[in-house]
Amino acid sequence: MNTLGTYKKYTGIEIWKDDFYYKEEMAVDFAIGHSLGANFILQNHDKFKKSKIILVNPLLPRHSCLKWLRSFLKFHWQEGLNPDRQLVKGIKYYITGIWKAYKLMQKDLLSFLDNLPKENVFVIRGKRDCFFWEDSISLMLKERGANLIEIDEVGHNWHAKIDEEIEKIVA
Repeated sequence: MNTLGTYKKYTGIEIWKDDFYYKEEMAVDFAIGHSLGANFILQNHDKFKKSKIILVNPLLPRHSCLKWLRSFLKFHWQEGLNPDRQLVKGIKYYITGIWKAYKLMQKDLLSFLDNLPKENVFVIRGKRDCFFWEDSISLMLKERGANLIEIDEVGHNWHAKIDEEIEKIVA
C-alpha cells in the first residue's frame, strides 16, 4: 500500500485513499501502475483508452489470496521492503486497503490485456522479482504481443532503473 510519495517523479491517484472505481475516462497521456497499482489500471482499463499504459511488476495471473500471501512473506523476508517507500497511514485506510487489495487480486486481469492496443501497453518487470512473477507470465505476455521489458538487477520493489525505462517509453 505504497502512496505516491514512494514514486517521487509521478503524480496521480492514491488508490488506497481515493475512490476505487472511476466512472469517467481519465485524460492522461500515460497511466503508470506498480504492483497492485498496475492491477488497478488493468481493472479500470476502459478509463484509460486514450492513454499509454505502463504496468510495473503487476500481480499476474490470478491466484488465491493464500498464494499471494505466501509470496508476500517470502518477498518481505528475502528482498525486503523498499526503505524509501511511503505507506498509507491511518487505520481506516489500512483496513480499506486490505479490502481493495483483495478485490484487485480476484479478477483475471490478463484477459483485459487482449482488449487493449498492444502498441499502447508496456509491462516492466524486474528479473529478480521471483516472488510475484513466474517465468510463464513472461512467455504468455510475449505470445499476446505485449511490450515486455525485463530489467536485470531489479526485484519487485521500485528502483531507479524502472524510472529510466519509463523515461525511454515516454520520450
